[in-house]
Amino acid sequence: MLGSCSEETVEKVDCTKSDLAIGITKTKYADCGLSNGEITVEAAGGKAPYRYSIDGGNLQSSAIFVDVVGGLHVMAVLDANNCTVSVNTFMGNKEPFAVNSTATPSGCGDDKGTITVTPLGGKPPYKYQLGENNDNYQLTNTWQGLKSGRYSIWVDDSNNCFFGIFVTVPSGISYSASIAPIIETKCAISTCHNGSQVPDFRAFATVKANADKIKSKVLDLTMPPGNPLSFEEIQAISCWADDGAPNN
Repeated sequence: MLGSCSEETVEKVDCTKSDLAIGITKTKYADCGLSNGEITVEAAGGKAPYRYSIDGGNLQSSAIFVDVVGGLHVMAVLDANNCTVSVNTFMGNKEPFAVNSTATPSGCGDDKGTITVTPLGGKPPYKYQLGENNDNYQLTNTWQGLKSGRYSIWVDDSNNCFFGIFVTVPSGISYSASIAPIIETKCAISTCHNGSQVPDFRAFATVKANADKIKSKVLDLTMPPGNPLSFEEIQAISCWADDGAPNN
């Protein structure tokens, strides 16, 4: 009598709906020109066990990659459902040289900002890159036409050493010239934030501490009540808050 065989049903997973994720948890910079760096990743979601790779290489069970050279790397994870995700990371070198930077304001809602960087040390000629996850090196050390915000800059010298810094381009909105008049005439007034209710906006420190809340309320038009701001005033407050609420 012949026995019957049954095939095990394997559930197919739609990887586009998977919550599999990968992130960088630790980076040990490499020495200039050497492959002695280290990158540690961490996976979450999906289905364990996980296997990892760097730059499309062989899969490994360890989340730690050693003997890594400085530069742009693609870190990937493959889970038990055969789903994969990746993340780019740019690993620099151990303090090969320093980089000074200057930035000029963009204007509120405009894109007139500039960044200029100057390497101190290392070996010229240098190459310069704006951003981490691309390969858009240039030979000039200045970028123009920038909106306000935080930018990463990478500098590469002829020894293949990398150094990265973050540079913030402000909008340039002045508290004393643009924001204080709004606060004084429409917020820190009788029956409002002039001491009759908290917070008291007669003190700059309080205004600064509440900058994000002020921005949120003027954007949703709930502040100041009964005394609406113009579009230009709302934009100015938003830009000033995004600059970090400076006392300028």
